[in-house]
Amino acid sequence: MPRLSHLDLSDNRLRKFPWRSLHNVPNITYLILDNNEISEVDDYVDFPQSLRWLYLRSNRITTIPETFLNGLKPPKLSLFLRITQNPFLCDCEIQWIARLRRCVWEYREEGCVDARSHEVRTCMLANCNFHSNGALVIVDRIDPTTLFVNKLSPDELLKCDSPPEMKGVITAFLCTILAIMAIAFIGRRVKPFVCSAYQRRRGSSGVPLQEGGPTSLNSRRCDETTYNDYIDMVVSPLAKLRSDEDVPPPLPPRNESLVPLRY
Repeated sequence: MPRLSHLDLSDNRLRKFPWRSLHNVPNITYLILDNNEISEVDDYVDFPQSLRWLYLRSNRITTIPETFLNGLKPPKLSLFLRITQNPFLCDCEIQWIARLRRCVWEYREEGCVDARSHEVRTCMLANCNFHSNGALVIVDRIDPTTLFVNKLSPDELLKCDSPPEMKGVITAFLCTILAIMAIAFIGRRVKPFVCSAYQRRRGSSGVPLQEGGPTSLNSRRCDETTYNDYIDMVVSPLAKLRSDEDVPPPLPPRNESLVPLRY
């Protein structure tokens, strides 16, 4: 079927899609697989260079590895990927999606969303083009008539379905939450060494190491200081996160000397 350009298989209760069959449709532009029962995608797909729209909304997909898109050829046109209303498992496997969403929000005023497609493309190429093969992926809504790219509506937000502690959290928060969890883990590991080193230093300076003496007091102060730092850095930011709003936490000021990171 070399002339096929538009394939719509929505509402067919498909559990799997034969991604390898795409080499039989080299001129396909639209592939719509909405409202099916697809639970997974391949780790790698050799996509036709003509593909511009890929719709996977309202399926049972829990994760989309970044390698799924490695078969995309650096396109002259962008790939619009619609993946809303899927029960995502929020782990490191979809961190690339969270990172992309955060970047688009950060540069929304510069035209990465709520603008015409050519403006969005220019903005994302300059700031949010993280994919390793240079392919540009846009997950916001586009009006096929006007080619205007709109931000996702509240009912389309990419939210975590699992693990339970992240259920309902917008994926744009994922990078922040993972970073906070890493800080908490490192803090718990480092705290005993910091306090022990502090105690040894105090002991070597001639202060008697007696129970209930200055060293014990300093140890308690060290524990209290570490605990307070943990509360300030980890617990307080988490308490301020709200999963029902479409506004990710503010990012730190951008270092103009840095270029967008790439995997």
